[in-house]
Amino acid sequence: MSKNSNDITRKTASQLVASIKSRELTSLEVTEAHIQRIEDLHSILNAVVVPHFEQARKAAREADEKQARGDALGLLHGLPITVKEMFDVEGLPTSAGLQTLADHRANEDAVTVKRLKDAGAIVLGKTNIPQMGMLPDAVNYLYGRTPNPWNDERTPGGSSGGEAAVIATGGSPLGLGSDGGGSIRNPCHSCGIFGLKPTGLRLPFKGHWGSPNWYAEWVTAGPMARSVEDLDLAMRVLTDGPIENAGVQYPGDVESFSPISDYRSLDAKKLRVGYFTQLGWLKPAPSTVRVVYEAAHALDADGFEVKEFMPPQVERGWAIYYNLFYSDAFQYMRKIAKGNKLDWRVRQVFLFTYMPTFIRPLFSKMAKLIGEQSVSEFVGAVPKRILTKDEVLKKLDDQDDYRQTFLNAMVSQGVDVLIGPPCPTPAITPKEFLGIYGLMYTALFNLLAMPAGVIPASRVQPGEETSKRTFESVDRSFARIEKGSQGLPVGLQVVAPWWREDRVFAIMEYLASHFRGQDSFPVTPMDPQW
Repeated sequence: MSKNSNDITRKTASQLVASIKSRELTSLEVTEAHIQRIEDLHSILNAVVVPHFEQARKAAREADEKQARGDALGLLHGLPITVKEMFDVEGLPTSAGLQTLADHRANEDAVTVKRLKDAGAIVLGKTNIPQMGMLPDAVNYLYGRTPNPWNDERTPGGSSGGEAAVIATGGSPLGLGSDGGGSIRNPCHSCGIFGLKPTGLRLPFKGHWGSPNWYAEWVTAGPMARSVEDLDLAMRVLTDGPIENAGVQYPGDVESFSPISDYRSLDAKKLRVGYFTQLGWLKPAPSTVRVVYEAAHALDADGFEVKEFMPPQVERGWAIYYNLFYSDAFQYMRKIAKGNKLDWRVRQVFLFTYMPTFIRPLFSKMAKLIGEQSVSEFVGAVPKRILTKDEVLKKLDDQDDYRQTFLNAMVSQGVDVLIGPPCPTPAITPKEFLGIYGLMYTALFNLLAMPAGVIPASRVQPGEETSKRTFESVDRSFARIEKGSQGLPVGLQVVAPWWREDRVFAIMEYLASHFRGQDSFPVTPMDPQW
């Protein structure tokens, strides 16, 4: 075959590993091809903001020498990858997009990064993020902006937005992202790639920049790629180590921990699939609803048991998430952000944390009276500026109870796995701050700690750019986001109970095969038109 760089960068991670191990390609050839792709697009994409190219070339040569000697090869032997900037990579900066941390250098790799390296992966560099991972975007005053590769007036999603953009454009076959409220799934939906948020606490998180209000069961590392097979390959590596969280007990578990099973061994058609098109009061765009119905119809036509699922007490779940997320009034984040020029949207998020406790109930009631339901619900859900330790513990008890409620709903409604929108809108525009509400479609499953993946499914079609909405601020913002969205990727979210990533992968793989056969499938924008 031709060793043209474009041929190489169009291959999936699994295909590349197989090509290297069969000596069809060398690791150095694969690494050089991806470096070239990153450099060719850097002036317009700016996704790899911490390049590690010379060290990657050296590691690739060493990988080829190791193979020539006949040494044992890891699952990711010779494969170039990229890593979200918030993970530690020895010798490279971990700044979280803050100018004051620009000179910080990691002394060792994050545990997940080390596992990838130990399996033979080669780090090409680190990818762009929003400041402190706080937005569905990838922009900061240290590294600049990464646009959406499908439309440079849109964000690539966040906070693993740079990672999604470089994978979507062929600069990297596999990436390491993180997700505490949708930070893997939202960029995958926005850029048209595949990603997984594993079960909470399944993977070690040591070596990732963080904040005290990021609860351990919510925030997790996870793989991003261009196929389900690649996500599975990465998870076999990422889970290859001490099971640090084996004692975690989730409500309804038969066992406290279960290793990842091979999704190929599942009889997928025995899985009962529940679908939903809307969560709570946040009305989804027509394109996202269409994709869910198309997926449900495809499953039903092929013999799956498919039924509509009614998510229980969604507003209650969001209220618990809001309360815990804002429980410390972002004291740590505001402190570490001092001395930095902040994105105006980060300032907006911080602004709410200054609102005194006594004003909040009045503000919530007033917002409701003038028809601002989303604002009213949000402010009403966080009635105190700072929660006491006992109040946080009570909210954590509420979280456990809600997890049981949700699991009970799945059992009583007879479903084993769920499909639904990963976001109520296509990729947002940077100016639409209220587009951040869309993350609640993913954040609910962080609260639940359930594994959730996203596949690319379609693109926004003519006539799906706008929908009838109310005069409420969030609804108006969503309508503006939908306007001009034709052609943008639309993803599908797949969710299963704790420890059942195999179910997620099985349904993701089945539906990915279905949607790939459609004219509207979002083929990776290898040569985006800017």
